[in-house]
Amino acid sequence: MTTIERFQGFPRDSLRFLRGLAMHNDRGWFEERRERYETNFLLPAQAFVVDLGRRLRRIAPGIRAEPRIDGSILRIHRDTRFSKDKSPYKDWFGFAFWVGEGRSYEHPCFFIRIGTRHMALDAGMHRFSPEQLRTYRAAVVDPVDGPELLRAVTRVARTGDLDLREMTSSRTPAGFDRRHPNAGFLGYRGLYARRGGLPVDMILAENVVEQCYAIFKDLAPIHRWLVRVLDDPG
Repeated sequence: MTTIERFQGFPRDSLRFLRGLAMHNDRGWFEERRERYETNFLLPAQAFVVDLGRRLRRIAPGIRAEPRIDGSILRIHRDTRFSKDKSPYKDWFGFAFWVGEGRSYEHPCFFIRIGTRHMALDAGMHRFSPEQLRTYRAAVVDPVDGPELLRAVTRVARTGDLDLREMTSSRTPAGFDRRHPNAGFLGYRGLYARRGGLPVDMILAENVVEQCYAIFKDLAPIHRWLVRVLDDPG
């Protein structure tokens, strides 16, 4: 497969392919149309990653933008080993840009999910490891890091609707004061801000890179706080 030197947008057929895959989620259908996937999504996706990654380094100098599958381009194949749903493919396209060594899901990242009708942009972490969770909770109640978290949340909220995610319990974890001003954050097992419900046709716009960058810039304070308290480089 060749490469595209400069991102010029996603063709409309990339969305037609995704909608078709959602309706016919089987290997036969996909293999017959693999060339469409590679030409109309994967090729422009590589250039998209390079272009957006270049801009994201303005707000996150250590960001990793790897224009490959299992890098910044999430694989379309699903891992069905531990899932009751055995459909072989996702019905969405995904991108991740992260700070730190290892896989994207192990670190704070900027994440894009493109569905058949809507798309969403996230900044933060979907799930902490046990060690990260301990570090996160200590930072939440820290006399310096705790107020910084509140300031980050406030800055993001000022840019528009704030959708904070991954609170799994309303109970304060053992060993922490439920009267602490930040106690509400202690139940989170991941922390990210989302700008969701975006029209999926946004990816067809000539300025989609600029649009994504502008949204991530709004969400960046939470990403930046996580990078700092979890001791990731960058």
